[in-house]
Amino acid sequence: MAARTAPLDGSASAVKRPNWQPEATDATRLERLSRSQDPVVHLEHSADLVRVLCEAYFSGRLAPLRFHRADEELLLAMGAKALDVAGAAQDACISTVNLAALGIKRIALETCRRVGLGTGKALLIETSQKEAGEVAAILRNCLVHIDELVDAELCTQLSAPSSEDGRGNEDDQPHLGSLPESLCLRASAVWRYPVEVEVGELLLHWKSISGQSGTQLADACRISAQCLHQWHRQEWMQAESLTEPQDVDVRLVGTPPCPSDVEVQVRLWDSAMTGFGRSFCQGSARLPPLREIGASGRQMRLPLRDLHAEAVALDCCACLELTAAWHFPIFTTRADGTEVEQRGRGLLKVSELRVLNPGSHGNRGQEIKVEILVFHRVNEVSTILQPGVASCVLLPVKLKQNRPETKKSKENKN
Repeated sequence: MAARTAPLDGSASAVKRPNWQPEATDATRLERLSRSQDPVVHLEHSADLVRVLCEAYFSGRLAPLRFHRADEELLLAMGAKALDVAGAAQDACISTVNLAALGIKRIALETCRRVGLGTGKALLIETSQKEAGEVAAILRNCLVHIDELVDAELCTQLSAPSSEDGRGNEDDQPHLGSLPESLCLRASAVWRYPVEVEVGELLLHWKSISGQSGTQLADACRISAQCLHQWHRQEWMQAESLTEPQDVDVRLVGTPPCPSDVEVQVRLWDSAMTGFGRSFCQGSARLPPLREIGASGRQMRLPLRDLHAEAVALDCCACLELTAAWHFPIFTTRADGTEVEQRGRGLLKVSELRVLNPGSHGNRGQEIKVEILVFHRVNEVSTILQPGVASCVLLPVKLKQNRPETKKSKENKN
């Protein structure tokens, strides 16, 4: 974590940076405070954190975020006047200490959302070209969490499915047409929150898209940015060669339920790291679409990708090998002995997971933490990217939206 910046004192040098950066304070502590079950005890050790939040807020670094007047007075009491929770509650005319602590917790939560932390949302990018009215190919990148994209330059590799990643034989793959087997997409992302109540927007600037040799594409292509909501998270510790199977319960929340709306990501962590050390993820891999995995089980080898790596953000040496099976629909037995089909639920079985050529992704023989994230697609925007012409799209993100809107709900809004 980067060192904390000096306190803001109103000087010209202190106000040069218009937006507050998560590195300006301890983002790990900020998110822990926003999730704390006992904020009164938590705040006994977080006086400096509240002080930095107060300085950032009243200097405009958290704009356009605005708190209620009562929360501002509470933030001033603890941050500027250096009072404890009890003293801040009395100074801000709040009846109890618990209400004052909950107010600070609410401030921490909104601040986390302002910098992209704790949104539970991720981004998936697809690009495609058409030939003779048909889609020639669809290239996709790995899932990227919004908090990893905030105010950052993105250089990621889009790749076509291959026989090694468990998506079928080469004869079953789509014709690439004029698209190369992989593309390097350069873009920048800006996260804005709030734009409405509990609504943010992700502004994506597509700068260039080229082949591995650096040559620009000769034809226009369509780029799609999809917002995904994290629906389920499951983790376990394992040695690198452990083959114990794991069952992942997958809920299908679309109308009608469809496995195509689901994306599954596997992440590897150092066993000593907590889930708050987001920038210390050792690598991630996106599973093939569930409908292509099948119930009989399929062994696959997936490249471990790293968003923070240089150039194309892909370490070709490190791979994740596993066996997966997808069971859908699930049948349950009633009390009378009849079997009932559950189409809103599926079961993903993962086994024989191991890391090949770990390199920078971990030391061989050490215990690692495996994390499986299940996402549901909730929103999508697309645009046509012309060769040599920069473009941008605006992706609205509703923090409480956990499933795609149905046609009926859209008609009711209109």
